[in-house]
Amino acid sequence: MPSPYTYRGISSRAYADLNGGIVADRLGVPAGLRGSLLTFLHRGMGVMNFTCLGGEITYSVGPLPAGYHFAVRWPVSTVKANLVSTWLGELHQEQQPAPGATQWKQVVCTYLAGLLSSGAAVQVSYEPGDAQTGYGNLNLTAEITTEALTAAATQEDTGPPPQLPDLLPAPFLVPYELVAGVIGENLAAARAVYGQDHTALLALLLPLTGRELMADVLVGFTYHIYLKQPNRAYPFLRRAADNIRLLDRRVAKWVLDLVGSIEFQHLRWPEQAEATLVQSMTVGNEYALLKLAYLYLQQASAVNRKQAHELARYGELLLSVSQPDKGGLG
Repeated sequence: MPSPYTYRGISSRAYADLNGGIVADRLGVPAGLRGSLLTFLHRGMGVMNFTCLGGEITYSVGPLPAGYHFAVRWPVSTVKANLVSTWLGELHQEQQPAPGATQWKQVVCTYLAGLLSSGAAVQVSYEPGDAQTGYGNLNLTAEITTEALTAAATQEDTGPPPQLPDLLPAPFLVPYELVAGVIGENLAAARAVYGQDHTALLALLLPLTGRELMADVLVGFTYHIYLKQPNRAYPFLRRAADNIRLLDRRVAKWVLDLVGSIEFQHLRWPEQAEATLVQSMTVGNEYALLKLAYLYLQQASAVNRKQAHELARYGELLLSVSQPDKGGLG
């Protein structure tokens, strides 16, 4: 059986070996299970990241006869330790915690619920520190079976998209300027494997989503185009669409086109889809008129059918004279 992987160091570097595949390599994790194990570990690390006071942390990932064991220890205030313990206790009793509107509280509750939904033996324990400091150390442990990892890896893309609190990233714990080079390397490495190694791309970019626009774009494209999971793609593409002014027009039109299509075909939000597709025309989406025509045809009224006919006619005319590869109207 492989030996456990152990990390001891500053919290800002804690994700490097997870995302770089070093932990999975050490444990000999099968390729098909690496993505689902990374998701499980990110949930546990996320609880740490949103409550950690900074400084040194330790975590370990080790093999079990039929799964993996995870443990992380970090400095935390007494107040936050008590909240995490209370929320986990409520979840164990199948009660829904009430974190309120505070972002970090919502995210921690979401990560804890995610751990319990796929893992077992999820526990926390607090080690009080010096009374004068007001903080100590929190220990979180969890296990996940190979069966649960396999189920997560093969799960179909069904149901509504995950709520945004589940996807909110942790803030950078050091000034952006100090990690810009590493972020740039991750983006470059992800582009190099885009469309070829989806697990590697997601491992590199998921920690950056919500903070790096192209991370959202590439993750959204990967889920939608290659993994055929539009519901999972939607939150990432929607966030990119909300910042569309920052994207190159050639990328922007495809982002808005995919968002509008998901809203219409999968989420059944015709009014939102209409607004998105109209917006996509402003950045040169030549297919928007035809998609709007189809959208209106689905709405049973004579006015909409007439409008759909006109849009289809103009859409075909536009496609006949446009050059999609050069950005169309751009």
